[in-house]
Amino acid sequence: MKIIDLFEFGNYDLLEKWRIPQIPYLVDKEFILDTTAPYYTPEFSLSFSCHDYLGNIVINESQEFNVEVNGDQYIISPTEGILTLDLLSDIPATLQIKIEGEGYYPWEGEIEVIENV
Repeated sequence: MKIIDLFEFGNYDLLEKWRIPQIPYLVDKEFILDTTAPYYTPEFSLSFSCHDYLGNIVINESQEFNVEVNGDQYIISPTEGILTLDLLSDIPATLQIKIEGEGYYPWEGEIEVIENV
């Protein structure tokens, strides 16, 4: 299998879970979490920018992205290169988030939600 990775992350353990639509597959974009912690209950937003391999925001991105939050699946479209997730959490929690899109290195991480006092 040939994967062309312009970021040279070299972490291909993800390939077992990664949906590859074609071979060869070009990875030339990435998601960057722009919203900084802390994240407070009961509602908050996360913003991810879509970047090309040169670090530029992909303003004209038109594809829909697969987003998973604690196992729940969503399809989200960016606005001017920004994906916005509006989330609800009534209690403090750890949210598992995954984002995938064609040509993008998958983003996967945990977000700690704390109580708003």
